[in-house]
Amino acid sequence: MNNPFIIISTGRCGSTLLSNILNSYEGITVIQEFWSYRNNRSQLMVNDSISGENLWKELIQPMPKDLYKILLSGRIPTALNIHGRLDNVLLRTTLPILFNNSEKVLMELEKEIQKETLKEKSLLFEQIFSFIASKKSSDIWIERTGGSLRYIDQLISMWPNGKYIHIYRDGRNCAMSMAKHPTFVYGYIKRYNNSSLSKIGYDLTKGLLSKQQIKQMEHLFAIEWSRQIINANNILKSIQPDNICSVSFESLLLNPIDEISKIIKFVINSDFVNKDWLKLVKKQIKKPTCNFLDMSMNDKKKITELCSEGLDLLGYSLSALN
Repeated sequence: MNNPFIIISTGRCGSTLLSNILNSYEGITVIQEFWSYRNNRSQLMVNDSISGENLWKELIQPMPKDLYKILLSGRIPTALNIHGRLDNVLLRTTLPILFNNSEKVLMELEKEIQKETLKEKSLLFEQIFSFIASKKSSDIWIERTGGSLRYIDQLISMWPNGKYIHIYRDGRNCAMSMAKHPTFVYGYIKRYNNSSLSKIGYDLTKGLLSKQQIKQMEHLFAIEWSRQIINANNILKSIQPDNICSVSFESLLLNPIDEISKIIKFVINSDFVNKDWLKLVKKQIKKPTCNFLDMSMNDKKKITELCSEGLDLLGYSLSALN
């Protein structure tokens, strides 16, 4: 099998855009949101040995009912594919993004994996990703789940020799975007068991949050974003330089041809990148709507303060607030 390729990020920093771009390159398939919406992700990512049959039972566990209701709100574009489908994780986003006949692919994948005897989970996951890529006639697969920086240690534990693409964004803009995204709000509530925020999560799906509540969420996510960057910093440094490619969302916006070329060369291990393809994908890149510079001066200073340690580690300016 080829080296595993994995996109890591805090989420809300361009990883979906990057995945869609890479998915359009011949020979590459990006498998998205494989780890999302799972109650049992942490257990799944313990790299012990398991039979294909038992792993499959774990993979098809339904998502939490309250999260399913949030996804059905229609406010999450990448989850629209699941409407009217069973609450199987692989049928929510992962397979429908790639296939029109996702139920058929799921059945074929089930048959492929269930016949496997005892293996390390990482090998079985590689087999799953390779199978999905082969259905798209691709030799290279890349796994991308939004917000994966939170469990970068588990990813590296499974794939110590994997190739990692780290996409990151100014945390102030990430926090603004996270505060408007129902699954991030849900995830925060679940991780920190903050019951006082539970109603906010559901109000968000209906567009009922007040400006003060949105500001509260922005501040919480600014702290969360910085914590993730700090916690992951030494782990990212431990990856061999040839095995990691880092790109900022801001650079992707300003110099899309150069940055996408860099990533493609990293993935295919070649200096050749289709120039006609580059011109086409450049048109996919649009200016984002979240910009902390549109905040009042006091709000800009506050969110900068909350993100400051993470911003400093990534080399962002703490003074350019005008």
